[in-house]
Amino acid sequence: MEPLPPNPMRARVDQPQPRPILPPELIAEIFTWLPVDSLLRFRCVCKSFKTLISSTDFVKSHLRSRKALSNTRPNRAERLFRRSMSFFMRRERDIDWRVLSCSLYSVYNDPQIDLPELGSLLDQDDDFYDWIIGSRDGLLCSVIYPNHDVVVWNPSTRVSRSLPNYEPGFEKWRSSCYTVFGFGYDFQLDDYKVVAVLAYRDKQETYDKVVLPDLGKDTTHWELETLIDRLSVSCFNDDGFCTVWVMKELGWTKLFRVGGFRGEFCCPLYISDIGEVLWETYESLIIYNYKDKSCRLPTSEVLKNQDRHSTVYMETLVSPMIMN
Repeated sequence: MEPLPPNPMRARVDQPQPRPILPPELIAEIFTWLPVDSLLRFRCVCKSFKTLISSTDFVKSHLRSRKALSNTRPNRAERLFRRSMSFFMRRERDIDWRVLSCSLYSVYNDPQIDLPELGSLLDQDDDFYDWIIGSRDGLLCSVIYPNHDVVVWNPSTRVSRSLPNYEPGFEKWRSSCYTVFGFGYDFQLDDYKVVAVLAYRDKQETYDKVVLPDLGKDTTHWELETLIDRLSVSCFNDDGFCTVWVMKELGWTKLFRVGGFRGEFCCPLYISDIGEVLWETYESLIIYNYKDKSCRLPTSEVLKNQDRHSTVYMETLVSPMIMN
């Protein structure tokens, strides 16, 4: 009995089908919408992926996509960074020094929050502590006291950079001066900047006035921050009220006024698209809606712990190494 001839249709089915090949432009476009942790893993897949993801143009495109996601789906691109703020109690062994991070969306909505632990900038030493002075485009800027060392780092990529000493010529005033730091982005120079303002006594010093909103006669102190990508001022008075102003095109605009902060540390961290302000106090995080005057606590018990210092940042690939 003669064997049957091979079935040509079966042969075609058994042959491996060629894999579809996507053009590099489409791959790059898809990658710009992926989260940072996925992109960090993809860098290990092949050399071309690593070259693409590490390129300056791709990092900028990915940053634009993250900002677009933040505008279309609020609270989804940002994360809350939390660490202990009890640096004056360093010698107590029961202090929780873990550095934690969670999505900002879960802070507002999720009672079961997963708070993965992040690495710290420095080993916990009795004589040093670090304080976050600002965040921009995924970069956090910390000052390490008492030497005022400045470190810019990306908690998403774990890349950090120590900046040069900022005090040339000011050594003779070091013991008698007070320094305030700020961190932001210079649109004209396309660069990230750390600003240090030194207050010291000198007979030959001169002064210039900076225009500020009318803070009122009873204002005891005020704080300068960045909210909704705008410069803002939070003014506190003896009656326990806080008034928040934001800088817009035509000048300072009063955003809202809220009470209940008598003698208590508080700082606005973030404003959602529906008017919910995330406040940080010594005791807890508080969510206050300045549109309907309602107030609530985060649903997760993890976020109600005391002695935490918080800031909001966006997950990006921006590297501190690009700073000039």
